[in-house]
Amino acid sequence: ANASAAGGKAAGGLSFEYHKPLLPLDWKHDGATLICATVGLIIAASGGIGGGGILVPIFMLVLGFRPKHAIALSNFTILGGAIANTALNARKRHPQLDRPLIDWDLILIMEPLTIFGAVFGSLLSKVLPNIVLTVSL
Repeated sequence: ANASAAGGKAAGGLSFEYHKPLLPLDWKHDGATLICATVGLIIAASGGIGGGGILVPIFMLVLGFRPKHAIALSNFTILGGAIANTALNARKRHPQLDRPLIDWDLILIMEPLTIFGAVFGSLLSKVLPNIVLTVSL
């Protein structure tokens, strides 16, 4: 039996052979994912919630990713959005108060625990089976 087709490890590490190659792009998978992710993230951003709860199911349903790969791609996508938001808002001032729009002191307090949670979650995702990750989503 082919280990990579069954989702096991290939000789070089984790196998992504259950998914189509990156190029060429096609509308059935990549276009639908782009449209669904864009609409979902616009709704998530307008509601002030994180995009992970939107992106992971989209990557699983439309692209056919397994939970571990969908979570990783979602985190990378969210990182890009966070960098863009920070770059756009770093120099802006609060419209009514004499302070920056971004509360940098609050970030200094929150980020150590956020980083710990991200590292701990990534370690758990390595040892937990896909069914546990899917249920906990």
